[in-house]
Amino acid sequence: MTFDILFFKDAAEATQQEAGTLMDDLRLDVLLDAMAGEDKRMADACKRVLLRPLTNEKALSARRNVRADVAAHESLFSGLMTAAREAVDGAARYAEFQKPRYDHIIPPQKKFLTEIHIARLYLKCLRNIHAMVTGEAGAFRSEAVQSLMAMIRTRFSTENIARMEARLKTLDSLRLSDDLTLSASVGQGLKPAGVVLNCLAEPGASRRKHLRDNETQIRLSSTTLIRNTDDVVQSAVFPLLQTMAHSNKSIRMFLEALDVQLGFYLGCAHLRDRLKKLGILLCEPEITPGANGIESNALQNAVLALQEGRAPAGNDVCFLDKRLVLVTGVNQGGKTTFLRSVGLAQLMAQCGMFVAAAAYACPLYVGLYTHFPSGEDTSRGKGLLDVELHKLSGIVDRIRPHSLLLMNETFQTTMPLDAKYLAELTVRAFLDSGITVLFVTHLYAYAAARYADHRGDTLFLRAKRDADGRNTYVLQEGEPYASAMGSALYREVIGG
Repeated sequence: MTFDILFFKDAAEATQQEAGTLMDDLRLDVLLDAMAGEDKRMADACKRVLLRPLTNEKALSARRNVRADVAAHESLFSGLMTAAREAVDGAARYAEFQKPRYDHIIPPQKKFLTEIHIARLYLKCLRNIHAMVTGEAGAFRSEAVQSLMAMIRTRFSTENIARMEARLKTLDSLRLSDDLTLSASVGQGLKPAGVVLNCLAEPGASRRKHLRDNETQIRLSSTTLIRNTDDVVQSAVFPLLQTMAHSNKSIRMFLEALDVQLGFYLGCAHLRDRLKKLGILLCEPEITPGANGIESNALQNAVLALQEGRAPAGNDVCFLDKRLVLVTGVNQGGKTTFLRSVGLAQLMAQCGMFVAAAAYACPLYVGLYTHFPSGEDTSRGKGLLDVELHKLSGIVDRIRPHSLLLMNETFQTTMPLDAKYLAELTVRAFLDSGITVLFVTHLYAYAAARYADHRGDTLFLRAKRDADGRNTYVLQEGEPYASAMGSALYREVIGG
């Protein structure tokens, strides 16, 4: 009995360094908490998906269709996940005694009986899953979900489960009797050879040996054969043990896949409910693999909304045909929030999720990378610039053409002239390599020089202010800021 992976196969896994960077820079832990809460298994499943964004449009479409079906039938799929978990947890209590290191301590018969017990747990679970599915009257749109439902209805039907239970009952006679009917031949040195288990005898049943024309019955007495009786029995039972163990493994893998994959989709449903209660606009992203940039309407930072418990300001942004987006402005103006909102939206879009925006259109990037500031590495005696350059070097080693790179205050830890020089060389190298860069920076000399060049491949954004000079946390297209406005600095330092 074998089962295929249900809804999706993992995309390429991010390296440990990439995963840690994305988790920290985009604050994905907040997102995972909203998706899974205290459910560690669900959190692990959601993290596993978020750190493996897809680059295939067909796979993304299929995943989004499954997500819609799970959201529409949340109670059903929650029940399926719970049933799968309970069965896997129940079987896990016996896993220790099935390990190879106990082969010389626990005989095959005992292991075989344990596998039978595990099989009963699984069959009980499959019966419950079948009952839940057959009791669901709603229709499903996703081909993957339709296939899953059809497979459960046919392969886990009442008749098939009853047939498997009857076989287990026959095999379970080992618990009641040690009587076995075997066939074997006498090999070299009077050792048994070609041992075959014919049947398991019921207690009190007459022992009859059916011989073939070319076989002879030998009674075990004090001959050499009696010393090999245990080996004969183990040789006969071991194939049964292997078959039963393989069957149980197949069912366990199916149930574990059901748990992991439904964990992600149910996590998406939980997140959608949380964000809607906060008044966040949600949309299905429009994904065009060959598009040349991102266009969004009222794009919001989902993580910030979850942290503050309210809807943050949204941004309209369009950088079609733009390879570089330079964001400047005063502190606390919403620049980093905007950068994170783009990173989160793109990551969620390429994981088959919804996006926190009124509308969001994007291409499929082959990779998403972030470079946010971090503290000094005092354990290795490295200063801020050393840590920054080391982190940037790791990105250079891994990043590929047609990736999206988010840079936040990069090179801010060194002198302005040096920083300008480093920024010019680094950003130019990324752009020449076919990488799209979003760069939040206070390096006015660098931003102003690029603005003066009238480069058509660069979009310049800056934090917008109201009539009183207060931050609105909304970005607008315009010339880079030279510094913070005096009134803003006064409020930051003095207050009021």
